Amino acid sequence: MTTIVKFTGPQVEAALARWGLTSMRTLDHYYWCVGQDYWDAVLGYLPPSALWEAEEHDCDDIALEFKVDVRRIFKLRSAGVVFNATHAFIVLVLADSTLRLVDPGWSVGAVYVEPGSPGTLYDLAGATVLT
Repeated sequence: MTTIVKFTGPQVEAALARWGLTSMRTLDHYYWCVGQDYWDAVLGYLPPSALWEAEEHDCDDIALEFKVDVRRIFKLRSAGVVFNATHAFIVLVLADSTLRLVDPGWSVGAVYVEPGSPGTLYDLAGATVLT
């Protein structure tokens, strides 16, 4: 059974700040955060996104759709969209306030990824998160 924790906006911002991320928060005041086991089930349930198409259905569109689907289907507000210089992907705030990165644009569906070194797809330096 997973843990569900209600975080405030400042608590989510503090969790993101530990990785040097700044956030642009929506008007939501609370974020429902769940454990890794729940996210594993969510990622296993969601189908792969539609095919990538430059400027029509690319990484930012796919990441925003993932955030909306997670909110609509699972009622979770703890997925943020990370925008760096070259890519858009997802950061999850877990119930223990740790973070996981997800790229929802893979052909097999959403997959966990690790923070990258400077200049790579998952470079977090200077990135902003839409929560």
